[in-house]
Amino acid sequence: MRLGRHTLRSMGASVTPTMHVGSKGITQMIVDELKRQLRNETLIKVKILRNCGMDRMEAANKLAELSGCGLLEVRGNTATYCKKALIL
Repeated sequence: MRLGRHTLRSMGASVTPTMHVGSKGITQMIVDELKRQLRNETLIKVKILRNCGMDRMEAANKLAELSGCGLLEVRGNTATYCKKALIL
């Protein structure tokens, strides 16, 4: 089933962040964990901490690119991701 971005973003309002990108930045372990979580869940939120060494938008886009998932939105320091196949 494919959904519009608006529907997916509204579903993401009730999701809490399950991952954090910290001072080590985006590592292979972070990418692998995001992929693993997306196999089991529809939406994943990632908190991008200020000490990660990158701009929050740059970090969010890089994580989406490396993991092959869809970036729904970045609100504050939190990015919401989903499987690309779900986006219309």
